Amino acid sequence: MTDPADLPEVKLLAAIFGESDSIPKKSKRLEKMRQNPKNDWTIQDVISLCAEHGVACNKPTGSSHYNVSHPSQREILTVPFKRPIKVVYIKKLIAFIDAVRSAK
Repeated sequence: MTDPADLPEVKLLAAIFGESDSIPKKSKRLEKMRQNPKNDWTIQDVISLCAEHGVACNKPTGSSHYNVSHPSQREILTVPFKRPIKVVYIKKLIAFIDAVRSAK
């Protein structure tokens, strides 16, 4: 059985409410994305990466794009659900996560 503390939703809530220990200094997933943005990345990878870094990744309602946002960023990134996610969206996500990390 999975430890509830390991769920992406729990990590995201912990990050939002100030438990910064749950945000890794180095993320293996982020580094893998950075090294190979052409990989067959899925929306679940995007959701997990966002949860690791305290970034909201909201499920679409009436749309096929997820909205990625963080209070420290003015921009809202949209990522399509369609698989595989194109390289341009992965690169934008990496830049967004880097901006969030540098703002902390």
